[in-house]
Amino acid sequence: MSRRPARALAVILGVVLLSPIAVAAADHHELEMDVGVVSELGEMVELRVTLRDADSGTRIPHAMVVATRQATIAGVTGDVELARATTDELGVARLRWQQRVGVDHTVVVAYAAPGEAGFEFAEIEFAVIGSERQIHRSTAGVKIPGFGAWVLIGLIVVVWGIIQFTLLGPMLVARRFEAVETDDASGGSS
Repeated sequence: MSRRPARALAVILGVVLLSPIAVAAADHHELEMDVGVVSELGEMVELRVTLRDADSGTRIPHAMVVATRQATIAGVTGDVELARATTDELGVARLRWQQRVGVDHTVVVAYAAPGEAGFEFAEIEFAVIGSERQIHRSTAGVKIPGFGAWVLIGLIVVVWGIIQFTLLGPMLVARRFEAVETDDASGGSS
């Protein structure tokens, strides 16, 4: 058995043996997260969060829930927001995002009940299968049908040619004029 399927099987067995439901208790809130902690690169992940009052056990509606993870982009490390939702009347929020990270990572879930100033935090570990694929494609630039690399190279050659002609043309004329003046000054041999 190759390493990739063996690793995937080990992770899946670990998830089956461990419950995919995590509970984070704060001073006055209890957060229950229901998610499969094994995901495949490129698939949609859905994290179902239930927020309850720790004392009474009642569910808390209209609470803000945000999922983030650490990322390094262009040498700068910080938190990237994956999803944001508000709990419904039953105190349940559904956070959905596409798995774009090809390595195992920690997702931090921040939550706050309505009217509260600060967030409380819970963490959940994700194991990712299929990390050899790249799924992100840059959307930067202009998208014109038929405007491929060869057209762009041709455009650059034409612009460079125009620049060369406008700079070299006057220089060549000046050299020829200088040569004619030199010939006239020396007596003009013909």
